[in-house]
Amino acid sequence: MKALSSWICLSALFLFVACGGGSSDSAPSSQVDSTASNPAKDSLSDLRSFSNAILNDGLAPGDNALTLMCLDSLLSPVRSVRDHYFSVFLVICAKADGVLTELVSATGLDYIEQFPEEALGRVKELPDVDREMLSERLAYDFYASGGQIKSDVNEYFQDIEKAVSPELASVATGLKKSIIEDAQELKDLEQE
Repeated sequence: MKALSSWICLSALFLFVACGGGSSDSAPSSQVDSTASNPAKDSLSDLRSFSNAILNDGLAPGDNALTLMCLDSLLSPVRSVRDHYFSVFLVICAKADGVLTELVSATGLDYIEQFPEEALGRVKELPDVDREMLSERLAYDFYASGGQIKSDVNEYFQDIEKAVSPELASVATGLKKSIIEDAQELKDLEQE
């Protein structure tokens, strides 16, 4: 999860510099044209359009700034934003490969950790095929860490299982078992 935080900071810095943030050419705030478009609002509109295109199979998610912003939106403090971007997250999960797989895994684990009731409630409602795909993606983080898979997964879920209702604790337990199996399978494949 620390890797995701570093990645988010680097992504934010990249976007800040790429968008001309901190440029000495910018006009003082008292001289800004009030009829000019709002770059932040335009950016959010672009992100929503991009995410809708992903949902409608109009665009494939990739290792780019807008896909990363979609992933970051799953961690928004605003529930309605998370509602939209959870569906986008699942599509990105299904199509992720390479570096994007690592980011999907870390984002998914951060989401469960920050919003356990909501996240596990959504996991509970997923069709089996989507739940299995999510487990495989989340397992990647534990596999890639090189640690003790079973103990690392158990440690991750320890506080989460205590923080949620008994019904969702059983969902967490099922997800935990699937993640352990999937991460171990990845490790076994590597050793072949």
